[in-house]
Amino acid sequence: MPEATNLAIPLVRLAPDGAAATPAPPKVTGFADIIRARFPLTIKYSELGVGWRIIEFRGANYFTKGDTTILNNEEYLVAYLAQMPQVSPSKLDTRDYIRVATTGQTGSYEPDDRFAITLVRMADAYRTVVNGQTGLRSFSAEALTADDELKKFNPPINTPAYRQKLTGIYLTKIYQAISSYSQTYLNVLPPMDSAFAARQALLPFAENDAIFTLPGTSTPYKVNPLFSERKREHLRNKGRLVMVYEGVAAGDGMRAVLFYNGRVQRVDAEAWQRWSKASGLE
Repeated sequence: MPEATNLAIPLVRLAPDGAAATPAPPKVTGFADIIRARFPLTIKYSELGVGWRIIEFRGANYFTKGDTTILNNEEYLVAYLAQMPQVSPSKLDTRDYIRVATTGQTGSYEPDDRFAITLVRMADAYRTVVNGQTGLRSFSAEALTADDELKKFNPPINTPAYRQKLTGIYLTKIYQAISSYSQTYLNVLPPMDSAFAARQALLPFAENDAIFTLPGTSTPYKVNPLFSERKREHLRNKGRLVMVYEGVAAGDGMRAVLFYNGRVQRVDAEAWQRWSKASGLE
């Protein structure tokens, strides 16, 4: 008599009409995918290559191959972020700081730099891509290699147009430093009797000391003593007064000014005469 054999018979659920029902897919979570080592916890920069994409999202570069996973019934993009200490902008030399200030690129990568896994909510990433608020591009090792990037970045610091652009950025950064100082010192503005006094007070709050001088020179921006160590509560309705400005007009007769309300604008000679008088600079 032949030996009995146990056969595995799959369980088939029947729909109400008698037809075989489609089995429910197994529930997989993003955390389980990571635990099962479906995705590595970290990768090296040298392991990135063809098929990888870079998503500029919320001020950071996310590296991804487009894999997704499910967590709490929501879809997430599997991506990697650099595990590198962020270099403070205050530690950068002028050239590197200009790159950061004008391009937003904080640096480049070495082959052994490691990137840690992170999950990006697809709904958030999709919304920012569709609205044009983020960049999506193919990975290029050449574009992000330290030596190549330094060679490629050669700011035309001596051209008037570039200096004007950079001056606008610097004045905005000065305003941010003034705001941080004021928040720290109970809504009191920094000493502004001179450019030197303002710089010394604002240095701990500034991204980089390059912002205090006109691009490509050692000439400091001028400050308005009217605002020196004043309490903000005493400066209501003063938002349109000049607080920081270029001491000399550019070749086109225009000069950049920072108003107390934070607005940065280039003004012609006629407007400057009007605003400087209203701001007590004459």
